[in-house]
Amino acid sequence: MKFVKNWGSSLPLVPRAAMLAVFCAIGASLFGVGCEVPLRWEGSISPTSTGSGVPTAAQWENVEPGVERLDAKLSASGAAARVVLWRFSAEADWTWSLATSTEPQPVSGWVDDPQANVLFAVNAGYFHADGLPSGWVQLAGDRWGKRVFDAERSGIVALGAKPGVLLGSTPTSTVRADAFQSYPFLIKGGEQAFPKETGQYARRTFVAVDAEGRWYVGVVPTEPVTLYQLVGLLQSLPVRWERVLNLDGGPSTGLVTALGGREERIDSFAPVAYAIVAKRRL
Repeated sequence: MKFVKNWGSSLPLVPRAAMLAVFCAIGASLFGVGCEVPLRWEGSISPTSTGSGVPTAAQWENVEPGVERLDAKLSASGAAARVVLWRFSAEADWTWSLATSTEPQPVSGWVDDPQANVLFAVNAGYFHADGLPSGWVQLAGDRWGKRVFDAERSGIVALGAKPGVLLGSTPTSTVRADAFQSYPFLIKGGEQAFPKETGQYARRTFVAVDAEGRWYVGVVPTEPVTLYQLVGLLQSLPVRWERVLNLDGGPSTGLVTALGGREERIDSFAPVAYAIVAKRRL
């Protein structure tokens, strides 16, 4: 697999538009989202109860220095769902970036490539059927994207050695690392930012920072939930959330790791145009 630096006119994602459109249409009808701008990406799947074998207590597992994982069945806001969270502190020797490939692919494709040396991959923001991002993107120093989301409700995922979630009003000229817009905020300034129930269910992925500045990547892998329910599930945890930002969900939802003794493989149902990836610092 060949990584490319930006979505320039020569990127051969466009010929894959038909294939991607089919996946998007199937995903929208069966699972809810993926591959589109907000409020057109969720379907009408009803939530189900969580299966057995998922711990009900919220206990963090130490994976390696600075890296922790939580796998818990949570109940709140009328929902019961499995939530998998990864938490990263300053001791983690990881660096984060945004990656795309010459062809849309499942999230696992970035981890399975033996030449990429990727430890961790999760689907990123929204994209259209032509493979181009739905919001502002900065990749390897190049900026792309004429489409932007509402600055009040959207946020900027800034990657690099110290990843974080910035306000949507942040001047993009001040962002140096790989970064992209996503939508909407679920929690902002420690307060609930998505206060209304939509009745729209999907699998979910999200990124977050807490009051201590730690970085989180999370997924709701099996039971579809609404964004309102997801806020309630996250607020039931003993975490002082500062900002939580939704990523593209539905069939795009995927989180895959390659950490030796601790491997996670929650793959996307559909190919995605780009992903957040992490590697060891050199």
